[in-house]
Amino acid sequence: MESEEAAAGSLSRFLDGEFWGMKNELRRQIAGSPLFQQRYDLSLEEIRDLTMDRVKFAMSIPQVQQAFNEMIDKKKNFVNKSMIMGEVLCTADMTTGVKCGVICWLFGGAVINLGSSEHIQKWFVPLKNQKFTGMFAMTERGHGSNVRGILTEAVFDPVTQEFIINTPCENAQKMYIGNAMKGNHAAVFAQLIINGKSQGPHCFIVPVRDQNGNMYSGVEAIDMLHKEGLHGVDNGILTFNQVRIPRENLLDRFGSVSFDGKYNSPIENKSARFNAMLAALTPTRLALTFQALGAMKLGLTIAIRYSHR
Repeated sequence: MESEEAAAGSLSRFLDGEFWGMKNELRRQIAGSPLFQQRYDLSLEEIRDLTMDRVKFAMSIPQVQQAFNEMIDKKKNFVNKSMIMGEVLCTADMTTGVKCGVICWLFGGAVINLGSSEHIQKWFVPLKNQKFTGMFAMTERGHGSNVRGILTEAVFDPVTQEFIINTPCENAQKMYIGNAMKGNHAAVFAQLIINGKSQGPHCFIVPVRDQNGNMYSGVEAIDMLHKEGLHGVDNGILTFNQVRIPRENLLDRFGSVSFDGKYNSPIENKSARFNAMLAALTPTRLALTFQALGAMKLGLTIAIRYSHR
């Protein structure tokens, strides 16, 4: 029996590879928390609250905080470490892994990859310190994967130095947005419009709720309720009615607007600029594959153990 356990331990270490130590510590921390004991008697709201508590616990683990700092500094292997965290979390609880991914790697990833150093200090640092949570609002009712064709508008007002975020029609509603019923801020993709001309999709930070959970004026969130297999993930529909945000809330790595309404970008071609924006978000999408890998590993483990009984 001891030799079998030793062999299993050696195989596990081999499969975990160079990040075996990090994975093992994450597993140890999660296994030691009563939050991750399985519960099957909770209402929808209770499982959502439990999932949020699990996310907060996971974000407070020292190895996770260190990985966040490496994301900011873009140190070697920071992408791999982020992926590994998602894999381990999904092995422990899929809803926690998915919700953590929405908050940290989708919203947080948008800030880090599309924003400036000032944006990172303003939005990502407080995020990792759990001052607020975020969501990622790209998908629209009429434009699932067609990001180039999104209809949500961000019209620049040079008088007030603000962008006006608006949902002009039903097809422009932001759909299937994770953390929509709990989150404080959204990374919203919208057509940047200056003097009636669109400069293409850009990402804006839009306040959704205050710290007490009260919705800001002009923002509506519609609960999509049960998500099969992921009841702890609060997907919703977001709409914006002439919501004003400061000019500085534009994540401007690939395009900025001056105080007098002039658009500037290091990439002149609109199509090339759009492609660069999406390419910068590739690591956030890679996280999904690692989350799926964690789920498959868990399923395989259960199947093998069951077959030997």
